Amino acid sequence: HVCVLYTCTLFLSILRGDCRITQGKQGDGETGFLHLITKKEVSQIRMSTFWKFDNPPGKVTEESGYMETFKEANVPEVKAICTGDANRDTLVFLHGFPDDHAMWSEQVKHFESTHRVVCLVWPQSAKERKGTAGFDFPELVEGVRRAIEKNKGKKKVILVGHDWGALLSSLVARCHSSLIDKLALADVAPARAEPDEVPGGWKGRLLLAVYPLVFACAWLCCQIPVIGILLGKILTTLNFLLFGYLVDMGKGGYSSGAREGGTSNPFSPLQCYPYFFITRRILMRRQVPGGGASAVKGLMLTPKQPTWFSYGTKGLKEGVMFHSGKWVEYLKGRPECKVSVYDKSSHWVMLDEPEKFNRELAEFVAN
Repeated sequence: HVCVLYTCTLFLSILRGDCRITQGKQGDGETGFLHLITKKEVSQIRMSTFWKFDNPPGKVTEESGYMETFKEANVPEVKAICTGDANRDTLVFLHGFPDDHAMWSEQVKHFESTHRVVCLVWPQSAKERKGTAGFDFPELVEGVRRAIEKNKGKKKVILVGHDWGALLSSLVARCHSSLIDKLALADVAPARAEPDEVPGGWKGRLLLAVYPLVFACAWLCCQIPVIGILLGKILTTLNFLLFGYLVDMGKGGYSSGAREGGTSNPFSPLQCYPYFFITRRILMRRQVPGGGASAVKGLMLTPKQPTWFSYGTKGLKEGVMFHSGKWVEYLKGRPECKVSVYDKSSHWVMLDEPEKFNRELAEFVAN
């Protein structure tokens, strides 16, 4: 998987014109392919697609967290579904993979009478699929920023993210801290679990090693004319079967019942592009937006805002973990932050225990 994706990534990047092949040296700001394939560097590539705990570099300023600028032509239009009074505090919900905004239905019902509620929809999710395009993280961060600026109310903005939405929310909060007043992250943190923290033993480690690469290859297949989507569906189906075999996904699974306007929104391999772009960054040692460390070395994005982190322990979470223990300890060391453990929930804490999630989110927003 690594060799195939490595070759395809290089080829596609050269075609897109955003790849430079250089022979880098240890300590270079940007390390090239020739340096990456030495034994010493290969040993640094970890299993997970998430970031390792580290201190944020000093050269990242409060409002300019990018180590590279976004490309205006590639910035997606992020759809926003809004309800509630614009004169109140704004709750912005950002879903993850492979769901859509309908996963927040219980939260919308609970908060729409007391807050401005904005549900953002990832590009290529639900009915927002256009072509086979995918979007890198600088462009996604900018797209989300514009959507929030356009649809927020007149008071505070509380950004709530789940799964990939949690990682993207962390980047938005890091790069545009004056826009976000509070940050709530569900089940995925911007600090990856170390191998010895994975609860599922060899099965969990194998899963974290394989499934991101398969999803990345699935999106890459979608770029092939005529048969690309079919190939992508085959790969994603096999990956979901592997997921189900290795761990119990619990309630919700990869089918949360997300719907829009009463119409079912089946999963599409076009939604897999975040896996491709984070994997490409790992292989090419490109910078992660929001921090100065390379994707291979990793970075824990330490938010300036008060942050609430919640995670489940059942079902899928008995086999894998999407955050580092150091991240939890870091938040517990900040009095304005909070960590909640959901002992009856799987990965989808807002679906498994909606009443508890709504109550704790309301308390976090109010305090």
